[in-house]
Amino acid sequence: PAIGQWLRDEMFGDSRRSFNRGTRLPDMSTKFFDTKTDTWRGIEYLTDFEVVPSTESVIRFHEEKTRKPDVPPEAEPIKFGEFLTDRDFSRMDSKPEFVIDGVIPFGSYGFIAAREKHFKSSISMDIAVSVATGTPFLGKFNVPEPRKVFFASDETVSTDKLRLRAAILANREVDTELLRNNLHWSAGLPDISSDEDLQAFETFCEDNPGCLIIFDPFNHCLGSLSGQTQSRSVMTQRLRLWSQVSKRHSVTLLFNHHCNSNLHPGIQPTLSHLSGTGPAEWGRFHLMLNQKVAYDPDTGVMQLFMAITGNAQMGGKHILEVNEGPDKTEWKPVVRRLDEFKEAQDNQKRDERESLLYEVSRAIAEGLRIAGGSLSRGGIADLPEVKFSRRSETLR
Repeated sequence: PAIGQWLRDEMFGDSRRSFNRGTRLPDMSTKFFDTKTDTWRGIEYLTDFEVVPSTESVIRFHEEKTRKPDVPPEAEPIKFGEFLTDRDFSRMDSKPEFVIDGVIPFGSYGFIAAREKHFKSSISMDIAVSVATGTPFLGKFNVPEPRKVFFASDETVSTDKLRLRAAILANREVDTELLRNNLHWSAGLPDISSDEDLQAFETFCEDNPGCLIIFDPFNHCLGSLSGQTQSRSVMTQRLRLWSQVSKRHSVTLLFNHHCNSNLHPGIQPTLSHLSGTGPAEWGRFHLMLNQKVAYDPDTGVMQLFMAITGNAQMGGKHILEVNEGPDKTEWKPVVRRLDEFKEAQDNQKRDERESLLYEVSRAIAEGLRIAGGSLSRGGIADLPEVKFSRRSETLR
């Protein structure tokens, strides 16, 4: 109890909030704290070390909590009237820096978007673990370097998410020390319509430059804007204030968002399918998902279209196959580029067609053999009926 009180004092100081100690979850052997606050405060995050207790030193945890990463200061914005010559412009570094190569640019802001039950939160957790540990996202997209990650969701601490975390970690080799120091969890979401929360966000970004922040879901962050989701000017103006703060401190901001009812199964998602107005115009990158093949509860497998949109040197269309197993205890994603997937499908169809033609030729040869090698004036109609092993109706 004394160490726990000391830890709370060191983490939260005079602004600490009341905590209720959680109960032990069945089969998870994990204790957690549940924050009881009305508004989001950036400091109220649980580290991965707290969510999954270990024998780590409290002192080392405190040092890592207060250590700030070395991030180069951002250049002062150029004001109107200040122009660069073409020589200076051509010497600028045009190669973008990425949090995840080709998916999430560093210091940018955007969305993961899909219809309900399309693995948005699961993919966000894969992003969180990948960036915190410097391991490939979905087993395919390179993470140049590990960074601090803050994952805020009003359903963060739950049995399903803890099991998903365990499943993600089971399929990759990670530095456990790096994971515990870099990955932080919170059950509190900000209100983007609140000036108070915007100021708290500014303070948090000042203390954690260069990090990645994930808010899940976006519609729970709207506050008084929830009734104005169709007002593009109001939404984009408010979102711009948050992105200006994140850019000032080289913080990458990611929201989980829904797609509208126009996104039907079997079609590729586009920005026009983002729910509401404002997010499509505001975001600098988007990871869009939609059902290709429906979820099979017997196998836990689902195929999704995955479209990545953004600036130059990023983007692409992919097929994502998610396999979480029949008991939802696995996480085995497979990503293929859409053109490669289509080529593989075309090759498979060609092989099936060649196999079918081979069966037809064998069947005709057998029919001619039975007919004595010749046909009467009735032609093919005189051939005796032959039973085929596959696709018999089509072949007849």
